Amino acid sequence: MADPRAASVPHQLVVIGGSTVLRGADGRWRTKRVVALYLHELARIYGGCTWLCVVKQDLPVSGVIDEKLVRVVPLSSSRLGVLSNWIRVLRAVPRGADVLGYASALLRLRPIVPIIRSRARRMAVYLAGDYQQQIGAAGRVRAGLYRTGFEGPMRRADVVIARGRRLAELARTLNSTVVETVPIANLDLERANPDEDERSGVVLYVGKLLMSKGVGDLIDAMAELQTREGGGLTLEIVGDGSDAGEFVKQVRRLGLGDRVSFLGWIENPVDLAERIRRAEVVVVPSSSHPEGVPRIIDEALVLARPVVATKVGGVPEEFISGEVVMVGPGRPLDLAAAVRRLVVDEKFRQATRLAGQQRASRWTDEGSPAQQHARVLSGPAPT
Repeated sequence: MADPRAASVPHQLVVIGGSTVLRGADGRWRTKRVVALYLHELARIYGGCTWLCVVKQDLPVSGVIDEKLVRVVPLSSSRLGVLSNWIRVLRAVPRGADVLGYASALLRLRPIVPIIRSRARRMAVYLAGDYQQQIGAAGRVRAGLYRTGFEGPMRRADVVIARGRRLAELARTLNSTVVETVPIANLDLERANPDEDERSGVVLYVGKLLMSKGVGDLIDAMAELQTREGGGLTLEIVGDGSDAGEFVKQVRRLGLGDRVSFLGWIENPVDLAERIRRAEVVVVPSSSHPEGVPRIIDEALVLARPVVATKVGGVPEEFISGEVVMVGPGRPLDLAAAVRRLVVDEKFRQATRLAGQQRASRWTDEGSPAQQHARVLSGPAPT
């Protein structure tokens, strides 16, 4: 039986990328919970959808895919599986479908993107990360492939859905139709009372544990804070990643074992929201990661938490009204100073929180990400 909330959109929907998926012990497909909710809502609007995504088995995810709504077509993450992936994608994209392809996923599919576009009624490309940073970090040959792989689909698309002002501006150099997207984040949580300000002494990091994410800089900043006012702060690190072991060693070397806690991934959005809600400061310290606009920033602002972030990717152009305290990347002392100021300067802290609350209301008129993207996707086909 069709979902009673489904809208009468007379087109099939195919989503390519956006996250990874794994087959749980119970045989059900699982992904990030926020992604599962987004896909389910899109599928209800369309009356179903097909999702093509790479399989990875080592992810702590809690979002269960409802296969009555979303048909999962698994793709291989192996280089040996490239050809089979192309065949699966082409078989899964029917003529006349609306296609939403994430730019990072289309990069792997660049030779068949023209065929996908020729079959689609309408094609949108979702740009979430700063691809120019990836191009800049690549060698000469790979840089050319990256540029073609990212920019080619955006040029061919009917519309580009971009995460944040900076990426929208980049996309407009390639396509005249660009929509700045509502963040796919846990923004439907109960708003915090801006008059209630948690002063727990907790500095919070949420994200992958990678050198490029600046976690080492944040740990160094915590060491600096121990020597000055603000020495009573503790750091909670939520996440995991390939450099986790190095960060554990760094904490031990700096004698911060009683000040830093590694909590692993917290996938449940209610539990994660509670961690954010009780944090005194949330820090996003990326040093060289190709960020778009990290969703943790929007989630923290919804919960009235002050944020310190580095000027990386789309962050400095997205938060231009004092909603986020910004410092340069790779500067632990500046990170420490910004955290300290939010702790000890009450007037500055409250001004930052107020600006953040105003930002948190920005997307209200757009509805959910799925509603916005469905409006974009189900628009008229090009003539």
